[in-house]
Amino acid sequence: MFNENSMVVKTWFDLVKMKIYKREEVPALFNLRDVVYSILDREGV
Repeated sequence: MFNENSMVVKTWFDLVKMKIYKREEVPALFNLRDVVYSILDREGV
């Protein structure tokens, strides 16, 4: 459902990158967590 271009994914990525939320706090909503984690891992965050 979500992909790397989804606004929700971009928002959660930024929130974790800015250390407002921890990566474990990304909601397990459909594939949101998987997509955000893959970007975080790729970016080394």
